[in-house]
Amino acid sequence: WNDGPQVRYLRHKGPEHMMVFAPTRSGKGVGIVIPTLLHWDQSVLVHDIKGENWALTSGFREKVLGQRAIKFDPTSPDSARFNPLQEIRMDGNLVKDVQNIATMIVDPDGKGLNDHWAKTGFDLMTGVVLFVLLYWDGKGPDARLRCLHTVQAILSDGGPIRDIAREAAERNQAEDAEPMEGSQAVMTYIRDVALEKGAQTDDPHARTGWAAVAQASQSFLNKAPNEASGVLSTALSFLSLYRDPIVADNTRVSDFTLESIMGGADVDGKREPRKTALYLVVPPSDKDRLKPLLRLVINQVVRRLTEGMDFDAGGASKSRYPHRLLLLLDEFPSLGKLDIFQEALAFIAGYGLKALLIVQDLSQLFAAYGKDESIISNCHIRVAYAPNKIETAELLSKMAGQATVSHTQRQYSGNRLAVVLQNVNTNEQIVQRPLLTPDECMRLPPDDELVFVAGHAPVYCQKIKYYQDAALAERIKLGAAASTGRLA
Repeated sequence: WNDGPQVRYLRHKGPEHMMVFAPTRSGKGVGIVIPTLLHWDQSVLVHDIKGENWALTSGFREKVLGQRAIKFDPTSPDSARFNPLQEIRMDGNLVKDVQNIATMIVDPDGKGLNDHWAKTGFDLMTGVVLFVLLYWDGKGPDARLRCLHTVQAILSDGGPIRDIAREAAERNQAEDAEPMEGSQAVMTYIRDVALEKGAQTDDPHARTGWAAVAQASQSFLNKAPNEASGVLSTALSFLSLYRDPIVADNTRVSDFTLESIMGGADVDGKREPRKTALYLVVPPSDKDRLKPLLRLVINQVVRRLTEGMDFDAGGASKSRYPHRLLLLLDEFPSLGKLDIFQEALAFIAGYGLKALLIVQDLSQLFAAYGKDESIISNCHIRVAYAPNKIETAELLSKMAGQATVSHTQRQYSGNRLAVVLQNVNTNEQIVQRPLLTPDECMRLPPDDELVFVAGHAPVYCQKIKYYQDAALAERIKLGAAASTGRLA
């Protein structure tokens, strides 16, 4: 706000989460997103639609703040790469991690696994992902086969195991039996390998994984041909993204790990000393196509970075990572319903994660999470620009509270033909009215905004425009980072 000739910025670095209500073209980028990226000095993950934030702020974060800047744009040939399957732990968490990934793949909108095809597709997806992880070694050339592109290829036509599965089917075929072809031969081979490998291994975690593979493949083989075809088609429909050769290449290996964002172990097994700025860049033309992959990445970030907590000598909890992480999610509802996010907002602050969620209006949030959502109540700081929807304006009016005003009534009596009425009665009342009515909220000037902080009176202040601030305008001159973070 303006304090005489001096301009004071309102900034927040505490653990509490923040929500911004800002309609499209209202200045949320120039007033919230870019200034935050030019001030926040801890790690950050930003949902960067159009790539504008990368172009304007990554150079400053890399060159001035000394951070590692990573651009993950699945549609770009020079993007940093990230393979969600490399985040799966080959220990007692193996099946759980795979099931979490399979859920995100077959439920791209967060509506739940409610229909038959989604449930059976989930079972098949879980089995094939486990097979891909256990069948090929995680080291050497075969490591590049442990990816979602391979899962798609196996379900489509057998991919890298097509020929060996056909040969195995021919060897095992009885003379009077119908020849096995296509998915039946592939799933039979997967089942037989799982039974054999599961019996041979001494690793209890691998044995559990192979057992899940055998059960999933046998379940598929038990289905009638028409039902099996429907299950296969359902699973494949969720993996069509990975037929794109650029997306397949960018998800084949990882150039960073999720733990390294907060200072944990990186792909080389060593701790990453620098803070990290990870930009999830989404070209608007590919927004719907890439949504399942972005949802998967964000889901994995929240799950992986909140799995363990350390305690000091006094018993107080503390994050096991040296850096904090800001989740700056523009157009948050466009990602669909993220159940883990709604559930985790109440406790992720204790793990060093802070959320800054930007929505256009209340109806957009309700469309994704329903009217019983708990997102707003877990955001202690709320920023609002002039809304376009009356529902949002009514919420802001209620959040602003009531004000007391003096209301005076005067009554005049006497001879109406007299020059001056002789009797005047004055009645003064103290009455309540909304501090801001919904109508007044919708008529906020374009340069003004409202800030609500739990436990404090609302603040009426002015928006920032980074290009009008000399310091911020100087910072964006550094442009984009020198590299996207892609390793050789």
